Amino acid sequence: MQLVIFNKIKTGVVLGAALLTITSCKKSFLDENLITSKSLQDYTTPAGLDDLSIGMYQNLKFAFNYEWAYATTNYGVDEFTVGGDRTEEMWNSYDANLTSLTSEVGTVFSAMYANINSANIMIENVPKYYGNNANSSVRLGEGYFMRGYDYFKLVKQFGGVPLKLSQTTTLQTDFVRSTAKETYAQVISDLTQAYNLLPATPAELGRITKYAAAHFLAKAYLFRASELYNDWNGDTKASDLDSTIKYANIVINSGKFSLATNFSDLWNFTTPDGPNEKLPEIILAAQFSNNTAT
Repeated sequence: MQLVIFNKIKTGVVLGAALLTITSCKKSFLDENLITSKSLQDYTTPAGLDDLSIGMYQNLKFAFNYEWAYATTNYGVDEFTVGGDRTEEMWNSYDANLTSLTSEVGTVFSAMYANINSANIMIENVPKYYGNNANSSVRLGEGYFMRGYDYFKLVKQFGGVPLKLSQTTTLQTDFVRSTAKETYAQVISDLTQAYNLLPATPAELGRITKYAAAHFLAKAYLFRASELYNDWNGDTKASDLDSTIKYANIVINSGKFSLATNFSDLWNFTTPDGPNEKLPEIILAAQFSNNTAT
């Protein structure tokens, strides 16, 4: 008796499932609907490119959002040291266990290249769709700055990396790794373009200026002149050191920046967007919201 009851229940379940399948599988079931609010078409209008420029600034916050994010860029030098947790210790000691952190390395690459793609869109689309006005140079300069800034972060950490200089519109799975020499050349070219295009005074707090570009140009030239690259930088070392001084002096002599009265004032945090975040020593800072919900 029990076996018969079980079979009847099982038959009923199967029939119920079959009926549900028959009534559910309409043609509309296979329709695909775009659920994202943005597409590449949005970036063929001035308003869309303005939105994209704001989105690129998220990348400046990347190195400060997570412990592993600043561990990948600051450990191993005298700015930071290992705390009690020791989770990220291998970044500080250049330990062989770094091989276990491939997901973190992948996240660094993904964050940098995602923003590089946004920068490529800006560089390609602003001349086509933005129009000839004062803001077009600013948007183009922001694109060049972000691309140079991200490739600078990548080359310092990984040496030569693939140079992707056009926007990605289709799936691409093969890339050729460029040399460190080629990557530094691209960084300096992009930051030079940014310096020439960006304004001296930002339209909004936190926007990039030509002095931020000059600062990173000085830094890029100094890095390229490093003994790390003695095997290929002999022809450019002397001129790179001259360029380091040139662009550093542009920032120093601009009259827009001055050292904090007390070095510790830079870290005298009292409130979000407080006085320490607006000191005249700051050339460029990542802007965070003071909305605790986000």
